Amino acid sequence: MGTVSKSVVVSLLCGGLLGLGSARASILAGKVTNPANGHDYYLLNQGTWTAAEAEAVSMGGHLATVRNAGENAFIYNAFSPFVPAATQHRWLEIGLKEIEDESGWYWLSGEAFSYSNWDPTQPDDNLGFDEDFVGIALAPLTPGLWHDVSEDRPNNDLGWGVVEVVPEPAGVAAV
Repeated sequence: MGTVSKSVVVSLLCGGLLGLGSARASILAGKVTNPANGHDYYLLNQGTWTAAEAEAVSMGGHLATVRNAGENAFIYNAFSPFVPAATQHRWLEIGLKEIEDESGWYWLSGEAFSYSNWDPTQPDDNLGFDEDFVGIALAPLTPGLWHDVSEDRPNNDLGWGVVEVVPEPAGVAAV
């Protein structure tokens, strides 16, 4: 058996013990810090909304909560260049989910739903599919506007998850 450097062992142990191994492999871009709120954002590789949220939680956050037009523009401008233009259905998955009885929407972060940026034709449960998740549309759709999306479609609508991690305030120890 060959010699393994101490740094490789420490990296493997930290990644495995902290559960960061799979999360780090899924990150396409980031960490990008929004100067307006100090939150850190990452872009995940293409996948389902459900898988992206699970990955976000493993990273200590959630899919992004969009609180205002400035934050929507920040997310769009920071991450849309990383999504391949050849992809037919393209969006950035955010942390907005439909209430099970179809009566409204809620943020996974628990924050109040007070801002939206829907495309005028959305939400629509297109073609009868139950579209319970939300993404910021990229071209050729309506760039920057929100669409409801589904994981039940035959083309398995896959997007790119935007993870938001709110850093601990300085001087606060993690428990």
